[in-house]
Amino acid sequence: MVLDVLILHMDLDELWIGDHVMIISLQKKAIFEGINDQGLAKLKIDTDYAFVEASDIVLLSEEEIEQSSAPTAVEETPQKKMVDEKFDPKIDLHIETLHPDHKSLAPEMILAYQIKKCKEHIEKAIRLYAPSMVIIHGKGTGLLRQEVAHLLRNYKEVLHAVPLSDGGALEVYLQYN
Repeated sequence: MVLDVLILHMDLDELWIGDHVMIISLQKKAIFEGINDQGLAKLKIDTDYAFVEASDIVLLSEEEIEQSSAPTAVEETPQKKMVDEKFDPKIDLHIETLHPDHKSLAPEMILAYQIKKCKEHIEKAIRLYAPSMVIIHGKGTGLLRQEVAHLLRNYKEVLHAVPLSDGGALEVYLQYN
């Protein structure tokens, strides 16, 4: 992929967690995960992480992101896949667990990050045909619990959810056609 944008300097403070970027030196797409103590961008490439300088990354446009994720005509229909042994069906959405360096996050970013991680977990469970999963949202004010419940309504594979831990978690049962 050739980028037709010249970026002289990327300011890491302008990136949001979850932004899609290109690592120029590797010509690989990645997802921005934050800034480490040395001021390097923490980037997720598939299942690996890379730490790179701001000058080595460029923010991808929505069009570039959609182009890379659009299915091609030669793609085959995915076959049902057994749950990957690396997949943990439980996710703890407490920010301290999800993002140990959460103190670097602006307060308004925390809920958005938790929802993003929850969505990724749900979609991975569905992609791997998991029969169920547990989402720990905590008790707190109930805002995250409401957001999780709203998110679950968007997936036809969700059969039902059962509250656990006095309302601090949900066991979600999935069904596939």
